[in-house]
Amino acid sequence: MKTFNNKAECEDKLKSLYKFNEILLENSPNGIVVLNPDTSIEYVNPAFEKLTDFMSDEIIGTKPPYPWWEKNEIPETLKVFSKLTSGELSKGEVSYRSKKGKKLKVIVFHTIFKEDGKVRYYIANIVDATEEKKKEKKLEYISFHDNLTGIYNRAYFNEEIKRLSKSRLYPVSIIIGDINSLKLINDVFGHDKGDLLLKKIAKIIKKCCRNEDIVSRWGGDEFSVILPKTNKETAKNIILRIKKLCSQESINKLPASISLGAATIETGRQNIKLVIKEAEEKMYDAKLMESKHVTNLIIEEIENLLTSRNIESRNHINRLTEMAKKTASFINLKKSETRNLEFLCKFHDLGKITIPESIIMKADKLLDKEYRLIKKNPVMGSRIIESSPKIAHISELILSYHERWDGKGYPRGLKGKEIPYLSRLFSIINSYDAMTSQDILYRKPKTKEEAVEELKACAGTQFDPELVEEFIKTI
Repeated sequence: MKTFNNKAECEDKLKSLYKFNEILLENSPNGIVVLNPDTSIEYVNPAFEKLTDFMSDEIIGTKPPYPWWEKNEIPETLKVFSKLTSGELSKGEVSYRSKKGKKLKVIVFHTIFKEDGKVRYYIANIVDATEEKKKEKKLEYISFHDNLTGIYNRAYFNEEIKRLSKSRLYPVSIIIGDINSLKLINDVFGHDKGDLLLKKIAKIIKKCCRNEDIVSRWGGDEFSVILPKTNKETAKNIILRIKKLCSQESINKLPASISLGAATIETGRQNIKLVIKEAEEKMYDAKLMESKHVTNLIIEEIENLLTSRNIESRNHINRLTEMAKKTASFINLKKSETRNLEFLCKFHDLGKITIPESIIMKADKLLDKEYRLIKKNPVMGSRIIESSPKIAHISELILSYHERWDGKGYPRGLKGKEIPYLSRLFSIINSYDAMTSQDILYRKPKTKEEAVEELKACAGTQFDPELVEEFIKTI
């Protein structure tokens, strides 16, 4: 340890050290507060003044509760303060409120300075953690909430399930739900409409539940609900309320429909995973029961969409269907094949729902980019039809009816008998009707004889030559 030769040298060194400490305090980026043994304010530095908007001359001598403590949290802050001043804690997190009203989250690092075994000062080093806490809170929210609907996500659901195993909130009911026709709405109307459906159903489920219930998006089109202190009967009633409100909502006339199943945990001794699985199985049972009704509504609405948007006229569909039946009878098609051909007559241009009407109805020659959109028709139609179980099996027929016998068609460039039989037959029927129809205002219809000659001319290139011969015999 260094010794000083005289008193003057010692005093100079002390003055230098005092000045050094003063500079440190005055220029510290953190708030510094020095308290007397009775916890009255002895000193605050400029950083503290800037943080709280309280100037030193107005708070020197102040005792707890200090005016910058958050008033709604004074009891909690006093507990932390007591532990800091007793030495039980050296660091604590508390809430402040600045003089201008800004809420702050701070971390207080506390030191007790003693002389001869007695407290001389309490020194608090105060770090503003407001922005950091906001980021933490935001990250926590994101990690446990679904970004689209704002409700909890599966991660939070799983955390709550773990917590339930240690709680005494029994009976606990679990509801699992799966939206019907979400893929169809996404394909036909776009993902923004599908997102709207998800948000609508999330809002309905929340409305039918209590504040303490945990509503979460379990997957892409699945929802789950944890209902503490809820028996089987109450859970069933909640499902009925959800179904009733959903029946009053729709997206572009397609019903907002969700299949739901529930199961109940009576005691903590039950395996919660098995109960969740039971709820899932009941949901799938409900989906099976409801699927026919939902599918019929979907098919009906698809037909309405095709005619309401002038994509297909009823007359065109009726003419195609009559020719298809007549041809099917002549060539002895099976009943199942005839039915599929009739479905193809109705839904072959379904993909045009996704194409702007201005392009579909354009009389002038299409631009290259417009033609590329038109060529997406069979692909989009095939995707959409797959969303309806009752007629999903004709998706391959829709995908293939623009293929050509010579392999120069689209979308896959299939050739000859690679093209499904019914698609080959339908392309002939559809082309004949297009040539002879009075529906196309900007083009003079061909006579029957002219249309037949056109079919013959295209046999072996565009059309199956054998089927052209068979079809001509029926008209």
